[in-house]
Order: sequence, then C-alpha cells, then structure tokens
Amino acid sequence: MAQLTARRKLGNDAAERREEKRTWYDHYRVKVNGMKAKQDKESSKLNFACGGNDKDREKLIRNMDKLQKAETEFELENKNVDKLVKEIHTLANTILNELTIRFTVQVQLEFYEQMDKVFSRVKDLETRMNDLAYSQEQSVINNHSTSQRIIQDSDARNG
Repeated sequence: MAQLTARRKLGNDAAERREEKRTWYDHYRVKVNGMKAKQDKESSKLNFACGGNDKDREKLIRNMDKLQKAETEFELENKNVDKLVKEIHTLANTILNELTIRFTVQVQLEFYEQMDKVFSRVKDLETRMNDLAYSQEQSVINNHSTSQRIIQDSDARNG
C-alpha cells in the first residue's frame, strides 16, 4: 500500500510539472499564432517582396524555437505522467487482486468451517438414528422371540 501512495505522489508531482509545461506551451503557441497572423496581415498590406520587418521576423523565429522547446518538454512530461499512471494502475490492480484472493480464501474457509459443523451435526444425527434403529430392531426381535415363545408354550399346552 505504501508503494501505491508513493507512486501516486510521484504521479501528482509529474502532473503538476506537466501542467506547468502545458502552460508555457500554450503561451508560446498563442504568441506565435498571433505573430504569424500579424505578419500575414502586414504582408498582405505590403507587398511581400518589400521584405517586411526583419526585427519581427527574428522575434517570430525565436518564439517558434521557444514554442518547439516548450512542446517537446510538454510531450516528455506527458509521456512521464502516462507511464506513472500505467504503473499506478498496474500496482492498484495487483493490490486489488491480492485483496480479492485473500477475501475469497477467507470466505471459503468460513464456508468450509460452517459445512464441517453442519456435517458434524448430520453425522451425530445419523449415529443417533442408527442407534435408535438398532434398539428398535432389537426390540422387534425381542418381541418376536417373546411372541414365538408364547405361541410355542400355548401350542405345547394345547397339544
């Protein structure tokens, strides 16, 4: 569980860094798009052959370089966050699987303990029923023997 907490902390930190990189990426993307739009507008007013403003072109190139760097850093941080999220997901699934197995084993143990108690009671009941059946059988045998003797004694007297 401590591993999961540590991974989540790393993930949260990486997400914060990614958000910072995204902010810079968005800043330069908006800035470069604005500069390009401005340059396109000016170049349509002036003839492009006139050359335009070299200072603005140099500034656009610098900002395009910054945009490329910001995009690269954002993509790297994004991949790092994706990797950490996958690790967290895998670790969480592992923990969940272990908990599920433990729970299942515990439920099975309790079930088998209850079944053992039930079968023990059934065995006791079976033993008592066998004892009762045996005593009834003995009683019938004794009664039959007694009846046979009475009949034999009666036949002997009458006979």
